[in-house]
Amino acid sequence: MSIGLISVIIPVYNTSKDKLAHCMDSVMNQTYSDLEIIIVDDGSEKYIADETDRYEEKDKRIIVIHTINSGLSLARAKGISVSTGEYIFFLDSDDVISLNAIECLVEAIQNTNSDLALGRLSVISEYPKLATIKADYNNFKTYNSVEALEHLITCNGIGSTACCRLAKKEVWGEQPFLPGRLHEDLASMWEVFERCNKIAVYDKELYFYYHGDQSSIHSKKNSKKFCVDFWKAFYERHENLLQRYPNMKQADCFSCLIYCPQIWSAIYDSNSRAELKGISTECINLFKSSWIVGKKYAIMHNLKWRKYILFHFSPRIYHFIYSVRRKIKGMRK
Repeated sequence: MSIGLISVIIPVYNTSKDKLAHCMDSVMNQTYSDLEIIIVDDGSEKYIADETDRYEEKDKRIIVIHTINSGLSLARAKGISVSTGEYIFFLDSDDVISLNAIECLVEAIQNTNSDLALGRLSVISEYPKLATIKADYNNFKTYNSVEALEHLITCNGIGSTACCRLAKKEVWGEQPFLPGRLHEDLASMWEVFERCNKIAVYDKELYFYYHGDQSSIHSKKNSKKFCVDFWKAFYERHENLLQRYPNMKQADCFSCLIYCPQIWSAIYDSNSRAELKGISTECINLFKSSWIVGKKYAIMHNLKWRKYILFHFSPRIYHFIYSVRRKIKGMRK
C-alpha cells in the first residue's frame, strides 16, 4: 500500500556520529521507500555538519538543511517548510525505528481513513539490532479527536511526543511547536490532535527512544528553564482544555494528579529550587484542588492511589521514596 511521498524530518544538533548512524540506518532502510528524508542541521559543530552532508551524498532521497542554532521547534518548522510530502514523520537524531515502522503507520492510515497514526514508543539504553516487526494490520484502535485527547492527557496509551506520529502535513501546520521552549511536544501536541477527525493507534512498538548517557535533544533536565517550561507547557494545556472541553474536567483533573508530582520533583531536584518556590507552591495547590475529582477517574488503580495519596500527604516523602525506587531499578539494569 502507498499514500505517496512521506517527508521524514530529522533535526540534528551535535549528535555523535555513532548515534546518528544508528538513526539514519533505521530510516534509510525502511520497507516503505517513497521517502523524502530531511536532515535539519541546527548549527552543529563542523564535523557533525560535514557528516550530515555525507549522508546526502549516499542517498538521493536525503536533503540536508544547515541553519543557525535556534532550537528543536524551529528546526522542525524549517523541515516542514522545505518538505514536499503529503505526510510528515518526525524522528529525533539519536533514536531509531523498526525497519517497517512507516509501512505499519501507512497501513493504519489507509485501513482506518485516519488523519494521523501513531505507534508505541520504547525507551532504550542500548541500540537494538534493526529489524522488522511482525505486522498485525488488525491491531488498530481508532478514536475521534476528543477521545484521543482524553487518552493523551491521561497518558492512557498515547503519549505527548511528536515522534512516531505519521500525519497529514496540514494537520501539523507550519509551526506546530512553540519556539524557544522545552517540553514543546507537551505544550503543542494536543492542538495537533484537535485538527484531526480520526486518529489510529497501532499497538506495536515501532519507535525506540535512546536515553543513555546523554541524549542529544534532552539535556539539562534540572535547569531552571527545564522546570519553568515544564510547568508552563502543562499549565497552559490544562487551562485551555478546561475552556474548550468542560466535559473533560474529570480526565483533566486526573492529568493534574499525574503531572504535578513530576513537575514538583523536577523543581525539587533543581539547583534553582529556591527561585522556583512560587511554582512549587502552585503545583501543590493545583494537585490538591484536583484531588477530589481526579481520584474518581476510571483508570485510577491501586498503585496510582498509593503514589498520589503519598504525594497528597507529603511531597518530600513521595519524592524520597520514588527517587530511591528509580535508583534501585537503574542498578538492576
